[in-house]
Amino acid sequence: MGKFGTYYKRPAKGSKRLSYPDYKALVQEQAKAALGGREVDGEGLYMVEVEAYLTSLRGDWDNIGGTFSDALEGVIWEDDSHVVRGVVRKWVEKKRKRCWVEVTVWKMKG
Repeated sequence: MGKFGTYYKRPAKGSKRLSYPDYKALVQEQAKAALGGREVDGEGLYMVEVEAYLTSLRGDWDNIGGTFSDALEGVIWEDDSHVVRGVVRKWVEKKRKRCWVEVTVWKMKG
């Protein structure tokens, strides 16, 4: 998956990829910054949309969604079992100079 690639419990020697715990911490930090200090109740049901802009086909789309679902535990929801609907879109352009991911979360009514 581009520069942020496949995640390992520990990166291989000499690897530039982040370990899964390091990547999860990075996602949580950025999510908290995006919330601007607002508290989220964590209860209820959620829909998540993940748009991944990548430079290669590496990384399964379901793992991309799962990574963000797990990383947002304790930040937006108590447990990712609260996510009842999700969409993952993977856009690949080899000429792209960098990768990024956009995550949108909606709290569902009812």
